[in-house]
Amino acid sequence: MRKAPITIVFVWVLIGALAGCTPQKSLSNTALLISSKDISEISIKPRDLPTKKRVVALANASAEIIYAMGLKNIVVGRDIASTMPASKSIPIVTSGHQVIPEKIISLNPDVILADASTGPQSALTALKASSLDVATIPEAWTLTDIAKKVTAVSQAIGAPKSGDALNAAMAKAISSAKTG
Repeated sequence: MRKAPITIVFVWVLIGALAGCTPQKSLSNTALLISSKDISEISIKPRDLPTKKRVVALANASAEIIYAMGLKNIVVGRDIASTMPASKSIPIVTSGHQVIPEKIISLNPDVILADASTGPQSALTALKASSLDVATIPEAWTLTDIAKKVTAVSQAIGAPKSGDALNAAMAKAISSAKTG
């Protein structure tokens, strides 16, 4: 399996989202300058086979998490915000950021990953009424929230060991960035 540089994108997307959504009053007076040459790729080989083989990734960064776990082949649908080069062939099942239930249902997913930003609510209600498994993934607004999100995604797709391994790899990278 070829390692995709998607994990670099994943880390940058999460850092960018967190930095852009943090109120100014909570920022410290110190800054950490990180350039792309300082970041190594964080990806793992899958530690377990997912029990869910067809996943529609609508929750923010959920597709990137699945890719970083080395399980990109299970993603059959994505939202418009998942723009990694390796995902170009995966159908977009949203119009802008609005979920289109018919597109998702036609993909026959085993699980749909959604979060509080996924909508409209009527579309999620329609998906649940179609007896599809809709897993609610927590949003990540701080660095410490990312591990919880990875755990939730890995549990929703039935690959908890892969989630644990990705969390360990990210914790190691963060620790070395803090001490390096």
